[in-house]
Amino acid sequence: MRANFFWLVVLLCGIALVGGYQPGQPQILSLRLLLASRPIALSQGKPVFVEGDCFRLAIFSQVDGSAQMSSSRRQDGVMTNGILTIIPAQEWSALQQVLLPLPGWREKQCDGGEPEGQALYTVLEIETSEGNVVSRWRGLPRAQAEVANALLHSRAGPPLRQALTQLQADRE
Repeated sequence: MRANFFWLVVLLCGIALVGGYQPGQPQILSLRLLLASRPIALSQGKPVFVEGDCFRLAIFSQVDGSAQMSSSRRQDGVMTNGILTIIPAQEWSALQQVLLPLPGWREKQCDGGEPEGQALYTVLEIETSEGNVVSRWRGLPRAQAEVANALLHSRAGPPLRQALTQLQADRE
């Protein structure tokens, strides 16, 4: 009996090697985005204070493969909560496949070079199965624009577009 079990394990390992088995890619456990019209005060890498108008987006992976998304924004001192949304498993998986290879969310700090008063400020925190990364952006450098574009083309796009429109209108 033990010999049969041993050979079964050897056979399965051989099939995995021949089939090109590769360990699973990391998974995004949570994504938190904070977008503001003014610099964001941080303590130990976490946002602690935001002056002026801002937008928050949070996405948390669920056990069934889907994700739960919520948003809120503050405009003229009034806080508004968005609708709690479920991102179906297939859409969440597709978004992860687009986001994970992008280098822009891994940069700790970057500056897009926009003139003062025209730049928006972003803190993006992504927790993966391999660790946690917090990225701070002033403006929108190219690598970070790819991350923003991926989010804009996902289910997170509508509330993010609305927030961008509002924050940019406040800058003018």
